Amino acid sequence: MLFSSVVANREKIRFHTPGHSRPDKRLLDCDVTELPYSDNLYRPEGPIKELETFLASAYRAERAFLSCQGATHNIFQAIYACIPYGAFLVVGDAHLSVYNALRVFSAKAYRTSFLQKDIPADVKTVIVTSPDYRGNVLPLERLYAFCRQKRLFLLVDSAHGAHFAFSSKLPVSASVYSDLAILSLHKTLPVITGGSVLSCKKSFASRAFDARKTLHTTSPSYMTMCSAELAVKDFSENGEKYYEEIFAAVEKFASDLKAPFSVRRNDDFSRLCVVSPYDGEAVGKALFDAGFVAETFFDDETVFIVTKDNYIYLDGLCKAFNALGSLPLAQKTVYPFPEKMLPLFFGEDSEYIPLDLAEGRINHSPVGLYPPGSALLYPGETVTREKISYLSARIDRSFGLENGLLRVLK
Repeated sequence: MLFSSVVANREKIRFHTPGHSRPDKRLLDCDVTELPYSDNLYRPEGPIKELETFLASAYRAERAFLSCQGATHNIFQAIYACIPYGAFLVVGDAHLSVYNALRVFSAKAYRTSFLQKDIPADVKTVIVTSPDYRGNVLPLERLYAFCRQKRLFLLVDSAHGAHFAFSSKLPVSASVYSDLAILSLHKTLPVITGGSVLSCKKSFASRAFDARKTLHTTSPSYMTMCSAELAVKDFSENGEKYYEEIFAAVEKFASDLKAPFSVRRNDDFSRLCVVSPYDGEAVGKALFDAGFVAETFFDDETVFIVTKDNYIYLDGLCKAFNALGSLPLAQKTVYPFPEKMLPLFFGEDSEYIPLDLAEGRINHSPVGLYPPGSALLYPGETVTREKISYLSARIDRSFGLENGLLRVLK
């Protein structure tokens, strides 16, 4: 079953989340519960409180809230904190948890592909994702200034940017230019899965604290919390050196990689995107057979997360790439995102129908591919033939479909 399957593949070289190759063995001694010496995440007064103060300092934030349930919990926490102020505007791609949180909290919301000057008067919080899954960042300093001018709050899902704070070679952390930012430590740092942080301004701290007490498990993992402390301390002291070494290794990889493969440049060099004429999934499967596991793949690219624990294997990965033969060609797909702003409609009167018969119907829940978990069909969106065809060819990677059935509004 699960254990045997994971153990059978333990020797493969991992370029995927979590951001460690093997957890620190000392963490096994940290599997405790709320004790006189271990504090309580529900009411931190001792070492957990000290840890959250340290995390806020490391991320140049006013407050930081630790989580053992990953970025999804922090997104729910952040949206809950913003609920009293007004409606939400989701700009660009967003993780499915954003839409799920908006639905759960019965929030009024809109979505748009690009942030426009004319924003509905009831919008108070703008939600963006930066970096994206390919390591590209938004101009957050400008966006934050724009939001402040418009008296809007900026909420940044920066789940894949938790490492930015520790190297001048990387973009500035979203925690600096936002009112609330989600930082999924375990994705790129040596933190046990589930370790994440919500950074926020002090004005949101009270509701963020209430949200954690309401939404977080009462049995948090002390191994996860301790791994967050060890990682952030280490990277605060040694991050510049680590990323100098990672940068040099990535540059060598890019130089040694042979055609038809090449590295697609982005804002985060540690998010290694290799492109070719071949289908990214086929490339990923061929590399898996060679002993290397990618983070994910898209139409014509295969994506790897490079960390201080795995960059030493980039030479081997490069050789594996250069040894690949001909593979199935990529089928490039571009989605026509609507230019205009659209309200998100979270209706409940719904039914499941075959995906192939859904053209023209109104979609109920977020649907897309995992990873990365970004929605391709949004709540309230009219289903098109193009998206049906794309999802039908990738059912095994999809979320939001139940045995090939799509939930639509009646």
